[in-house]
Amino acid sequence: MNKKIELRFVFLVLILIIVGLCVGHLSKNFVMRQYDAARLANFANRIADADRIVGTYPQTSVSLMLTGDNARKGIQAVSSAVSARMPNSEFACLYDVKATFFKGTNVLGEIRMCGPLFLLNHDQPPFVDGSGLLETVIYTPVQEALREFYQTNVETK
Repeated sequence: MNKKIELRFVFLVLILIIVGLCVGHLSKNFVMRQYDAARLANFANRIADADRIVGTYPQTSVSLMLTGDNARKGIQAVSSAVSARMPNSEFACLYDVKATFFKGTNVLGEIRMCGPLFLLNHDQPPFVDGSGLLETVIYTPVQEALREFYQTNVETK
């Protein structure tokens, strides 16, 4: 009888350890998402007064300027994004489009984009724009301008 009780006790301890590790891992991710929300809120405050957004593609002359409604849509999309932090922090995406937020000649901030995902810092997890506005207003037009750039500059040579 003692062996049976001892075996149940060991089994119960193992279950509690596994549950504790799972809860600890999930709570760490929850805390980090709160940190991400604070980082995004700080960035959103910095770019709130931007009057234009310039989308560029690295190592090319591709550039697209957004003003007026499109700039406001881009700012709103960034401000309403959420953390895309995953528990393993692994992301396979090429953040190749850069969007720089300006007020006059002052740079307020910049993001690197990959579709609806964007980075505030290259060494931090991304955020995701669930509205699709960033992709529609900035990312896709810059990609199309890049395609046109290569068609006119590479194919004609």
